[in-house]
Amino acid sequence: PAVDTVFIGLSKRTAPLIPKHRLKAYEIFTAECFSDRSKLAKMPLETIGQTAGFSPSRVSLETWVSLFNSQKRY
Repeated sequence: PAVDTVFIGLSKRTAPLIPKHRLKAYEIFTAECFSDRSKLAKMPLETIGQTAGFSPSRVSLETWVSLFNSQKRY
């Protein structure tokens, strides 16, 4: 048949990017960044190679974790 097929390989990380006890804080952090761009603009965006006005949906998971870890508030 003329069907496109895609295979995805998934593997579990040896250690989570966010420790379990910090997941709620990470959830709050990302929700605030997506819902209020002014909060995102006040963060140290240079630590992730970005400037104000970038689209948060275009940032990788690893970059979000890096920005989250740079914050003392959460």
